[in-house]
Amino acid sequence: MRFDATAQIGDGGPGDGDGDAGGSGSGDGPMGDAFLCIPTTVHDEDLDGIVDNCDVCPHVSDPGQADADGDRVGDACDPEPNNPRQRIVLFDPFTTLDPGWTHTGATQSGDEIILDARGGISIELYRPITPTTEIFMIGATTGNGDVTTHHISLVTAPMTNAGMYCEMYDNGSSTTTQFTWTFNGTTYNHVGQAAWGTTRLANGLGSFTYAYSPTTVACSSTWNAVTRSGGGPTPTGISPDYFHIYAENLLVNVHWFIQIETN
Repeated sequence: MRFDATAQIGDGGPGDGDGDAGGSGSGDGPMGDAFLCIPTTVHDEDLDGIVDNCDVCPHVSDPGQADADGDRVGDACDPEPNNPRQRIVLFDPFTTLDPGWTHTGATQSGDEIILDARGGISIELYRPITPTTEIFMIGATTGNGDVTTHHISLVTAPMTNAGMYCEMYDNGSSTTTQFTWTFNGTTYNHVGQAAWGTTRLANGLGSFTYAYSPTTVACSSTWNAVTRSGGGPTPTGISPDYFHIYAENLLVNVHWFIQIETN
């Protein structure tokens, strides 16, 4: 089961509803307009008492549901909490394997998607997109990785060899967060590399963010309570048509995915 903007029912629009705490997610916005959300699920990914489709930040525990600009993206996850131009395009808690995703060997179990890419293989989950200015974010845990290189990548790409990647990349001895792109699938450019120090990717947990705009890409990982960020200019000549969650040589359990768009 996934939730998108159409799952939140109310009078809508900027200035509507800050979503007071409670199962219905209803409340009065900064402009005094009531927002009524009809729950369509009992699932509460972040365990804050508000069901996913009524939660202004379904992946961040925020029982107060603060939303200063009333755009239905809560202050706890809004990149511009005082500028009402964001919306949650999609939140997927992976309680089912939604048909909007295509995968190459992923499995669904409980409320997570398992990418078991150990043993020198890769597995990915992908869906079509038309990105403008987006935040793509996952919450995940990892098991063992191969002793050689292993990584998790969030990718925007056409269905060719070209692509742009935010990566949590382990070369077998250390892990970095980095922005990578390629025009041909052979030559890879790496910028904004941020070393993790003693923290490693395998057998860990946290969140991973890919912030895309036509001019810049920002990559950020918070893994085992350590945050690292990188990024760089968006390369010209790559027109992304798909978003991918990609694992290579590593066991990855993806717990949720969210896409937040800035208009």
